Amino acid sequence: MITFTISVADLEDAVTLEQSGMVNAFVEWAEKAVRSGGKVVFQREYVNAVPDVVVEISTEEDLQAWAERVTDALRALRESKIDG
Repeated sequence: MITFTISVADLEDAVTLEQSGMVNAFVEWAEKAVRSGGKVVFQREYVNAVPDVVVEISTEEDLQAWAERVTDALRALRESKIDG
């Protein structure tokens, strides 16, 4: 089984910096993992401690909901910069 691990901090940074290419890569690889029967693990990583698993996604429905939330966050960030 494939496990695709995403650092929450890396994903947050990609969204904050509006790196849509990086965000799209996260989504693409997450889709590949789930569609092949694997899972996506989101974890918060630390320098001197074991990572904390925030959430695991193993169904296409959950993956789609996550991808939509990420897309909505990117859109809201862009719109707030245009309005502000």
